[in-house]
Amino acid sequence: MLTNEDSPGGGGSPWPRQRFICDQHLGALARLLRQLGFDTAWHAGLLEPEMARRCVNEDRVALTRNRQLLQRKSLGPALLVANDQPDEQAVQVLAHFHLADQVCCFSRCSRCGGIIDDVDREQVAHLIPPRTRAWLDTYFRCRDCGQLYWEGTHVQKLRGRLQTIIDRARARAREDTP
Repeated sequence: MLTNEDSPGGGGSPWPRQRFICDQHLGALARLLRQLGFDTAWHAGLLEPEMARRCVNEDRVALTRNRQLLQRKSLGPALLVANDQPDEQAVQVLAHFHLADQVCCFSRCSRCGGIIDDVDREQVAHLIPPRTRAWLDTYFRCRDCGQLYWEGTHVQKLRGRLQTIIDRARARAREDTP
């Protein structure tokens, strides 16, 4: 995993302060925002009244594709997500809130959003596929759901994808700034 200094986007505080909640149609965006290090709540069965309540009670910004949801007076701060494509959605969110320099890639669980910590290899040896265990010594685990992570060959491709999102968000934020 990456430290904040190593992450695409670099420095800043180790934990981005912006917190989000995504509507039930934005699961892929929620996963990307978590991979970028943002506290992002989401679940498939999330109904509008619950989303509005959590937005206010948990100090979250609602991200939605539903214009009707934006009309709820109880919702609090919200952003209408304009695109269907998750990468484009992430660019929009990062640019709109000027968050490209606050990313902390791979610091949160993409499954539940919990914080990821280093874990001793011996503690999780029984969970590691034998071929992976043979060549890799460093592992990470979610504090909340226990999901195990390691930097396999897929991580380099994902780093490139996240860097592209960050770079495009920076460029868009500059274009939108008067």
